[in-house]
Amino acid sequence: TFVHGPAMKTNLVQTLGLDLRDAARITAIPYGAPAPNNFPQVHSLEARQALGIPSEGPLLLAFGTLRKDKEFPLMLRAISRASNWKVLIAGPEGDMPFSEIEALARELGISDRVFCRSGFIPSEEQATFFGAADAVAGLYSPSVRHESGTSQLARSFLKPIVVSGPPDIEAYVQNEGVGWTVPGRTPESLVETLHL
Repeated sequence: TFVHGPAMKTNLVQTLGLDLRDAARITAIPYGAPAPNNFPQVHSLEARQALGIPSEGPLLLAFGTLRKDKEFPLMLRAISRASNWKVLIAGPEGDMPFSEIEALARELGISDRVFCRSGFIPSEEQATFFGAADAVAGLYSPSVRHESGTSQLARSFLKPIVVSGPPDIEAYVQNEGVGWTVPGRTPESLVETLHL
């Protein structure tokens, strides 16, 4: 059995109640990502025009299924404090509806800087979404112990990843130099990270 990182291995061993012999058969391998030359790259201006997003100012992409274990409130509060940033949230609804995102954006007064695209994004359209972004959010609850497909896609599309939460994802980003970690998981620390 292969898992992406030692924290995922620990979680699997504990969840399944494995003994030492079986636990030794689980191997932690590093994150991988398809090579960027296997993916079409779309220029930012072209991508934003296709998505109807203003071209000026930096854009953070939150991609994938909307779930409560992703730190959307943290991200939106940070965007409300980083007046030059916009965010594109794209993917199907999971245990969190887009209506919650839109309500919080209205409450924070940033609806004009939050762009939502509900629904599954087919692989042939992903280049446009990643092309529009200056950075990709990988903000999760610290309890998460699963792989981040979005982080792998970000690397394939040559976009830096801004992460917090799972130790394996943070270690991957730090060790590979493919983005930044958010210390303390606060809106203020995310704003500081976005201003790097």
